[in-house]
Amino acid sequence: MFNVSPFASLSELNRVLSAWGCEATAYDTARGGVENSSLIVDTPAYRPSRVVLRVHPPDSGERVRLELEALEHLAACALPVPRPLRTTDGDTLCEFQGSPASLLAYVDGISLDRCVPPREFGRNVGVLLARVDHALARLPAGNAARAHDITDLASARDRLVDCRKIAGFPWQRVEDAIEDAARAAVVWPMLPRQVIHGDVSRGNLLYRAGEQFALIDFGDAGAAPRIADLAIALAQLAIVGGRLRPEIWSGLWAGWSAIADPSKAECAAVLPLVRLRYARLIVDHVWRELSGRHHPGHLALVALGIEGLHALASAPPPVLSLDPRQAA
Repeated sequence: MFNVSPFASLSELNRVLSAWGCEATAYDTARGGVENSSLIVDTPAYRPSRVVLRVHPPDSGERVRLELEALEHLAACALPVPRPLRTTDGDTLCEFQGSPASLLAYVDGISLDRCVPPREFGRNVGVLLARVDHALARLPAGNAARAHDITDLASARDRLVDCRKIAGFPWQRVEDAIEDAARAAVVWPMLPRQVIHGDVSRGNLLYRAGEQFALIDFGDAGAAPRIADLAIALAQLAIVGGRLRPEIWSGLWAGWSAIADPSKAECAAVLPLVRLRYARLIVDHVWRELSGRHHPGHLALVALGIEGLHALASAPPPVLSLDPRQAA
Protein backbone atom coordinates (compact mmCIF):
# COMPACT_ATOMS: atom_id res chain seq x y z
CA MET A 1 0.00 0.00 0.00
CA PHE A 2 1.17 3.57 -0.52
CA ASN A 3 0.18 7.21 -0.20
CA VAL A 4 0.63 10.01 -2.72
CA SER A 5 1.49 13.47 -1.41
CA PRO A 6 -1.39 15.93 -1.90
CA PHE A 7 1.09 18.84 -1.87
CA ALA A 8 2.89 20.18 -4.90
CA SER A 9 5.73 21.77 -2.95
CA LEU A 10 7.24 22.36 0.48
CA SER A 11 5.89 25.90 0.49
CA GLU A 12 2.35 24.64 -0.09
CA LEU A 13 2.77 22.17 2.75
CA ASN A 14 3.98 24.95 5.04
CA ARG A 15 0.92 27.06 4.29
CA VAL A 16 -1.16 24.28 5.83
CA LEU A 17 1.24 23.71 8.72
CA SER A 18 1.04 27.41 9.60
CA ALA A 19 -2.32 26.59 11.23
CA TRP A 20 -0.28 24.79 13.89
CA GLY A 21 2.43 27.44 14.00
CA CYS A 22 5.12 25.13 12.65
CA GLU A 23 7.30 24.91 9.55
CA ALA A 24 8.67 21.87 7.75
CA THR A 25 12.21 21.47 6.50
CA ALA A 26 11.56 18.10 4.83
CA TYR A 27 8.81 15.54 4.39
CA ASP A 28 8.14 12.11 2.98
CA THR A 29 5.01 10.15 2.19
CA ALA A 30 3.94 7.58 4.77
CA ARG A 31 3.35 3.93 3.98
CA GLY A 32 -0.09 2.38 4.24
CA GLY A 33 -3.46 4.01 4.46
CA VAL A 34 -6.28 3.35 2.04
CA GLU A 35 -8.36 6.46 2.74
CA ASN A 36 -6.01 9.18 4.03
CA SER A 37 -2.98 10.87 2.47
CA SER A 38 -0.29 11.00 5.16
CA LEU A 39 3.10 12.69 5.33
CA ILE A 40 5.93 12.29 7.84
CA VAL A 41 7.20 15.83 8.37
CA ASP A 42 10.40 17.15 9.98
CA THR A 43 9.74 20.30 12.00
CA PRO A 44 13.02 20.95 13.91
CA ALA A 45 11.93 24.33 15.35
CA TYR A 46 8.67 22.85 16.68
CA ARG A 47 7.93 20.44 19.48
CA PRO A 48 7.59 17.61 18.64
CA SER A 49 10.27 17.85 15.96
CA ARG A 50 8.63 15.18 13.79
CA VAL A 51 4.91 15.04 13.05
CA VAL A 52 2.45 13.25 10.79
CA LEU A 53 0.15 15.42 8.67
CA ARG A 54 -2.94 13.66 7.36
CA VAL A 55 -5.40 14.88 4.74
CA HIS A 56 -8.70 13.06 5.11
CA PRO A 57 -11.47 12.44 2.57
CA PRO A 58 -13.95 15.30 2.10
CA ASP A 59 -17.01 15.18 4.37
CA SER A 60 -15.21 12.95 6.89
CA GLY A 61 -14.83 15.64 9.54
CA GLU A 62 -17.27 14.14 12.05
CA ARG A 63 -15.62 10.72 11.91
CA VAL A 64 -12.13 12.22 12.13
CA ARG A 65 -13.11 14.27 15.18
CA LEU A 66 -14.19 11.07 16.93
CA GLU A 67 -10.83 9.51 16.06
CA LEU A 68 -8.93 12.52 17.41
CA GLU A 69 -11.04 12.62 20.57
CA ALA A 70 -10.21 8.95 21.15
CA LEU A 71 -6.49 9.59 20.60
CA GLU A 72 -6.44 12.55 22.98
CA HIS A 73 -8.20 10.44 25.60
CA LEU A 74 -5.75 7.55 25.20
CA ALA A 75 -2.70 9.82 25.20
CA ALA A 76 -3.94 11.37 28.45
CA CYS A 77 -4.01 7.82 29.86
CA ALA A 78 -0.30 7.48 28.94
CA LEU A 79 -0.99 4.77 26.35
CA PRO A 80 1.40 4.40 23.38
CA VAL A 81 -0.66 6.04 20.63
CA PRO A 82 -0.14 9.10 18.39
CA ARG A 83 -1.02 12.33 20.22
CA PRO A 84 -3.17 14.85 18.28
CA LEU A 85 -1.71 18.35 18.08
CA ARG A 86 -3.97 21.39 18.26
CA THR A 87 -3.82 24.38 15.96
CA THR A 88 -2.99 27.87 17.24
CA ASP A 89 -6.77 28.38 17.45
CA GLY A 90 -7.11 25.32 19.71
CA ASP A 91 -8.76 23.05 17.11
CA THR A 92 -7.65 19.57 16.08
CA LEU A 93 -8.53 20.08 12.41
CA CYS A 94 -7.91 22.61 9.68
CA GLU A 95 -8.97 22.59 6.04
CA PHE A 96 -6.95 21.83 2.91
CA GLN A 97 -8.72 22.16 -0.46
CA GLY A 98 -12.07 21.25 1.05
CA SER A 99 -10.76 18.29 3.07
CA PRO A 100 -10.07 18.12 6.81
CA ALA A 101 -6.42 17.90 7.82
CA SER A 102 -5.00 16.80 11.17
CA LEU A 103 -1.57 16.73 12.77
CA LEU A 104 -0.23 13.99 15.06
CA ALA A 105 2.97 13.58 17.03
CA TYR A 106 5.15 11.02 15.26
CA VAL A 107 5.48 7.65 17.03
CA ASP A 108 8.78 5.91 16.41
CA GLY A 109 8.96 2.19 15.70
CA ILE A 110 8.85 -0.43 12.93
CA SER A 111 5.48 -1.73 11.79
CA LEU A 112 5.00 -5.47 12.24
CA ASP A 113 4.61 -5.98 8.50
CA ARG A 114 8.23 -4.81 8.06
CA CYS A 115 10.00 -6.76 10.80
CA VAL A 116 10.15 -10.14 12.49
CA PRO A 117 8.64 -9.65 15.96
CA PRO A 118 9.40 -11.89 18.94
CA ARG A 119 7.67 -15.25 18.89
CA GLU A 120 5.57 -14.32 21.92
CA PHE A 121 4.47 -10.94 20.58
CA GLY A 122 0.80 -12.03 20.53
CA ARG A 123 0.37 -11.83 24.29
CA ASN A 124 1.99 -8.38 24.51
CA VAL A 125 -0.25 -7.05 21.76
CA GLY A 126 -3.29 -8.60 23.47
CA VAL A 127 -2.38 -6.81 26.70
CA LEU A 128 -1.94 -3.49 24.88
CA LEU A 129 -5.28 -3.87 23.11
CA ALA A 130 -7.05 -4.70 26.37
CA ARG A 131 -5.58 -1.57 28.00
CA VAL A 132 -6.69 0.53 25.02
CA ASP A 133 -10.20 -0.97 25.10
CA HIS A 134 -10.43 -0.39 28.86
CA ALA A 135 -9.58 3.29 28.36
CA LEU A 136 -11.90 3.70 25.35
CA ALA A 137 -14.79 2.32 27.40
CA ARG A 138 -14.60 5.54 29.42
CA LEU A 139 -14.74 7.78 26.36
CA PRO A 140 -17.82 10.05 26.47
CA ALA A 141 -18.60 9.39 22.79
CA GLY A 142 -18.92 5.68 23.46
CA ASN A 143 -22.22 5.20 21.59
CA ALA A 144 -21.30 7.23 18.51
CA ALA A 145 -21.99 5.68 15.10
CA ARG A 146 -19.05 4.29 13.19
CA ALA A 147 -18.21 4.23 9.51
CA HIS A 148 -17.06 0.60 9.22
CA ASP A 149 -19.07 -1.41 11.74
CA ILE A 150 -18.09 -5.07 11.36
CA THR A 151 -21.50 -6.13 12.70
CA ASP A 152 -23.40 -4.33 9.91
CA LEU A 153 -24.71 -7.47 8.23
CA ALA A 154 -27.20 -5.62 6.03
CA SER A 155 -24.50 -3.76 4.10
CA ALA A 156 -22.44 -6.95 3.79
CA ARG A 157 -25.38 -8.78 2.21
CA ASP A 158 -26.20 -5.88 -0.11
CA ARG A 159 -22.64 -5.61 -1.35
CA LEU A 160 -22.35 -9.36 -1.81
CA VAL A 161 -25.18 -9.25 -4.37
CA ASP A 162 -23.12 -6.92 -6.58
CA CYS A 163 -19.85 -8.73 -5.94
CA ARG A 164 -21.18 -12.13 -7.00
CA LYS A 165 -21.18 -10.84 -10.58
CA ILE A 166 -17.38 -11.17 -10.53
CA ALA A 167 -16.16 -14.74 -10.97
CA GLY A 168 -13.10 -16.24 -9.35
CA PHE A 169 -13.83 -15.46 -5.70
CA PRO A 170 -15.06 -17.87 -2.98
CA TRP A 171 -18.48 -16.23 -2.76
CA GLN A 172 -20.21 -19.27 -1.25
CA ARG A 173 -17.71 -19.39 1.59
CA VAL A 174 -18.18 -15.63 2.07
CA GLU A 175 -21.96 -16.03 2.21
CA ASP A 176 -21.63 -18.92 4.67
CA ALA A 177 -19.51 -16.73 6.97
CA ILE A 178 -22.04 -13.89 6.82
CA GLU A 179 -24.97 -16.21 7.55
CA ASP A 180 -23.04 -17.91 10.36
CA ALA A 181 -22.55 -14.45 11.86
CA ALA A 182 -26.23 -13.66 11.40
CA ARG A 183 -27.21 -16.68 13.48
CA ALA A 184 -24.75 -15.68 16.19
CA ALA A 185 -25.85 -12.04 16.05
CA VAL A 186 -29.05 -12.74 17.97
CA VAL A 187 -27.15 -12.14 21.23
CA TRP A 188 -24.77 -9.41 20.00
CA PRO A 189 -27.00 -6.53 21.23
CA MET A 190 -26.32 -7.80 24.77
CA LEU A 191 -22.52 -7.65 24.37
CA PRO A 192 -20.62 -4.74 25.98
CA ARG A 193 -20.50 -1.93 23.42
CA GLN A 194 -18.06 0.97 23.30
CA VAL A 195 -15.62 2.78 21.03
CA ILE A 196 -13.01 0.33 19.66
CA HIS A 197 -9.91 0.74 17.49
CA GLY A 198 -11.50 -1.35 14.74
CA ASP A 199 -8.43 -2.20 12.63
CA VAL A 200 -5.63 -3.80 14.65
CA SER A 201 -3.34 -5.05 11.89
CA ARG A 202 0.37 -5.52 11.27
CA GLY A 203 0.58 -2.17 9.53
CA ASN A 204 -1.03 -0.43 12.52
CA LEU A 205 1.25 -1.90 15.21
CA LEU A 206 4.71 -0.48 15.78
CA TYR A 207 7.41 -2.62 17.39
CA ARG A 208 9.90 -0.79 19.57
CA ALA A 209 12.92 -1.78 21.64
CA GLY A 210 12.29 -4.00 24.64
CA GLU A 211 9.32 -5.82 23.09
CA GLN A 212 7.16 -2.72 23.48
CA PHE A 213 4.37 -1.92 21.01
CA ALA A 214 2.45 1.17 19.96
CA LEU A 215 -0.95 1.27 18.24
CA ILE A 216 -1.58 3.74 15.42
CA ASP A 217 -4.25 4.58 12.80
CA PHE A 218 -7.53 4.96 14.65
CA GLY A 219 -9.36 5.89 11.44
CA ASP A 220 -11.88 3.07 11.95
CA ALA A 221 -12.55 3.94 15.60
CA GLY A 222 -16.20 3.95 16.61
CA ALA A 223 -18.88 2.14 18.57
CA ALA A 224 -19.11 -1.65 18.29
CA PRO A 225 -19.12 -4.69 20.57
CA ARG A 226 -15.92 -4.63 22.62
CA ILE A 227 -15.10 -8.21 21.62
CA ALA A 228 -15.01 -7.14 17.95
CA ASP A 229 -11.69 -5.40 18.59
CA LEU A 230 -10.12 -8.67 19.70
CA ALA A 231 -11.75 -10.63 16.85
CA ILE A 232 -10.39 -8.17 14.28
CA ALA A 233 -6.91 -8.42 15.80
CA LEU A 234 -7.06 -12.23 15.64
CA ALA A 235 -8.17 -12.09 12.01
CA GLN A 236 -5.45 -9.64 10.99
CA LEU A 237 -2.51 -10.98 12.99
CA ALA A 238 -2.91 -14.74 13.40
CA ILE A 239 -2.65 -15.62 9.68
CA VAL A 240 0.93 -15.81 8.41
CA GLY A 241 1.75 -17.15 4.96
CA GLY A 242 -1.81 -18.33 4.49
CA ARG A 243 -1.78 -20.46 7.65
CA LEU A 244 -3.14 -19.86 11.11
CA ARG A 245 -0.38 -19.52 13.71
CA PRO A 246 -1.64 -21.12 16.95
CA GLU A 247 0.89 -19.30 19.15
CA ILE A 248 -0.32 -15.91 17.91
CA TRP A 249 -3.99 -16.89 18.20
CA SER A 250 -3.64 -18.19 21.76
CA GLY A 251 -1.22 -15.42 22.79
CA LEU A 252 -3.53 -12.61 21.68
CA TRP A 253 -6.45 -14.20 23.48
CA ALA A 254 -4.48 -14.87 26.65
CA GLY A 255 -3.13 -11.33 26.85
CA TRP A 256 -6.44 -9.63 26.10
CA SER A 257 -8.67 -11.86 28.24
CA ALA A 258 -6.38 -11.64 31.28
CA ILE A 259 -7.22 -7.93 31.51
CA ALA A 260 -10.59 -7.65 29.76
CA ASP A 261 -12.21 -10.55 31.68
CA PRO A 262 -14.62 -11.50 28.84
CA SER A 263 -18.01 -13.06 29.46
CA LYS A 264 -19.00 -16.43 27.99
CA ALA A 265 -21.17 -14.57 25.47
CA GLU A 266 -18.14 -12.61 24.30
CA CYS A 267 -16.11 -15.83 23.98
CA ALA A 268 -18.86 -17.37 21.85
CA ALA A 269 -18.89 -14.32 19.57
CA VAL A 270 -15.18 -14.45 18.70
CA LEU A 271 -15.08 -17.09 15.96
CA PRO A 272 -18.18 -15.87 14.04
CA LEU A 273 -16.74 -12.35 14.17
CA VAL A 274 -13.34 -13.49 12.89
CA ARG A 275 -15.00 -15.27 9.96
CA LEU A 276 -17.15 -12.19 9.35
CA ARG A 277 -14.06 -9.99 9.32
CA TYR A 278 -12.51 -12.09 6.56
CA ALA A 279 -15.77 -12.12 4.60
CA ARG A 280 -16.07 -8.35 4.89
CA LEU A 281 -12.49 -7.81 3.76
CA ILE A 282 -13.39 -9.60 0.53
CA VAL A 283 -16.83 -8.08 -0.01
CA ASP A 284 -16.05 -4.51 1.02
CA HIS A 285 -12.87 -4.13 -1.01
CA VAL A 286 -14.15 -5.88 -4.15
CA TRP A 287 -17.23 -3.65 -3.88
CA ARG A 288 -15.05 -0.53 -3.60
CA GLU A 289 -13.15 -1.52 -6.72
CA LEU A 290 -16.44 -2.10 -8.55
CA SER A 291 -17.60 1.32 -7.35
CA GLY A 292 -14.56 2.99 -8.91
CA ARG A 293 -12.74 3.61 -5.63
CA HIS A 294 -9.51 2.07 -6.89
CA HIS A 295 -6.53 1.52 -4.59
CA PRO A 296 -3.78 -1.13 -4.74
CA GLY A 297 -4.30 -1.83 -1.04
CA HIS A 298 -7.73 -3.29 -1.75
CA LEU A 299 -6.27 -6.33 -3.47
CA ALA A 300 -4.01 -7.15 -0.51
CA LEU A 301 -6.97 -7.02 1.88
CA VAL A 302 -9.08 -9.21 -0.40
CA ALA A 303 -6.23 -11.73 -0.49
CA LEU A 304 -6.03 -11.72 3.31
CA GLY A 305 -9.77 -12.39 3.53
CA ILE A 306 -9.53 -15.35 1.16
CA GLU A 307 -6.50 -16.79 2.97
CA GLY A 308 -8.20 -16.29 6.32
CA LEU A 309 -11.40 -18.12 5.44
CA HIS A 310 -9.38 -20.99 4.00
CA ALA A 311 -7.09 -21.12 7.05
CA LEU A 312 -10.02 -21.23 9.48
CA ALA A 313 -11.67 -24.01 7.49
CA SER A 314 -8.41 -25.99 7.56
CA ALA A 315 -7.49 -25.43 11.20
CA PRO A 316 -8.12 -28.27 13.70
CA PRO A 317 -10.95 -27.27 16.08
CA PRO A 318 -8.73 -27.47 19.20
CA VAL A 319 -6.48 -24.76 17.74
CA LEU A 320 -9.43 -22.34 17.52
CA SER A 321 -10.81 -23.08 20.96
CA LEU A 322 -10.76 -20.37 23.65
CA ASP A 323 -10.10 -21.43 27.21
CA PRO A 324 -13.46 -21.12 29.01
CA ARG A 325 -11.61 -20.84 32.33
CA GLN A 326 -10.53 -17.37 31.22
CA ALA A 327 -14.15 -16.26 30.79
CA ALA A 328 -16.24 -14.76 33.55
